[in-house]
Amino acid sequence: MPVAIADEVLDLYAFLFCQGGFRNLGMTFEQFLLVIATFKPGDLNATIRETIGPNP
Repeated sequence: MPVAIADEVLDLYAFLFCQGGFRNLGMTFEQFLLVIATFKPGDLNATIRETIGPNP
């Protein structure tokens, strides 16, 4: 896991953590970040594109 995470990315992860129900599962934010770190960035970007569509 990188030592520093860009503020925008960290904000996105915090939003996903709170709105995605991970807090309700009893996970800590640190545990959530470890789960996110298992994904390759390319896979995560593809999933986001499939979910919200391509950029205009």
